Amino acid sequence: MAIYVQSCGVARDQDYRWLKLQSSHLLPEIPPILKRPIVEIESKYLRVADAIDSQSPSLVLARSQGELLLLVTGLEARKERTDFMGRRVRNSLAWIYPDSPSGDRILRALTVLALQNRLAVPIDRAIHPGGDYGFTVDSHALEKFSETADVEAEIENNYNSETRNKLGGDREFLREEIALELQANPLPNKPGFLVMITSIKTEAALREMGVWRGLSSRIESERLTSALAVAETAPPTQKKRYLSQQQWQWPCLSPYSC
Repeated sequence: MAIYVQSCGVARDQDYRWLKLQSSHLLPEIPPILKRPIVEIESKYLRVADAIDSQSPSLVLARSQGELLLLVTGLEARKERTDFMGRRVRNSLAWIYPDSPSGDRILRALTVLALQNRLAVPIDRAIHPGGDYGFTVDSHALEKFSETADVEAEIENNYNSETRNKLGGDREFLREEIALELQANPLPNKPGFLVMITSIKTEAALREMGVWRGLSSRIESERLTSALAVAETAPPTQKKRYLSQQQWQWPCLSPYSC
């Protein structure tokens, strides 16, 4: 498993950057979740980063290449942490776990806590100002919190999850509805985008991407409605494809531009 944290310091040259948690130090590194395409739709490769506005509170839970990937962005830091322009700092986290029952349980739990607005505070407690990059991370505290999140979120395994894709507007009560479903049941056994909270995608776009549970501020629906995925309805030439590592390598010219 791997955990990445994005934050910033107060100085002008301490802008937002990703750091990977290591046992004894923090390594500047863009998480693969942001560089790797998840699906291909009509010859267009879609990455996790293409589905959200990373400057806003967003969430993506996906399955790809034998891994479960969770990205949560825009978690507000405590008032004392501001950037050089006096704006409140926002933290982002990426978790990458093996696609296994234990990985499923941990990332479901973290997703539940995010959907219930119970993630920002414990994450912020593990991130502190200072260090070479303007912020430091208590790796031990964050790893321990992640590994025990299933207890905090009261995760169960009832195997009663609805497999049909469902979409709705980004409403607090719909977030809670998805959280309760994830709390009770393992993730569906399908690749691609599983859970998504976004501010930039329409209902048609989420449907085309095959999102299992998706909420968007661009959707007006006050309830989760069934959405038949394009992969199940479109002609073969228009169906989405899930990509393997051998099928595609995303070009990256700069370590901070991907």
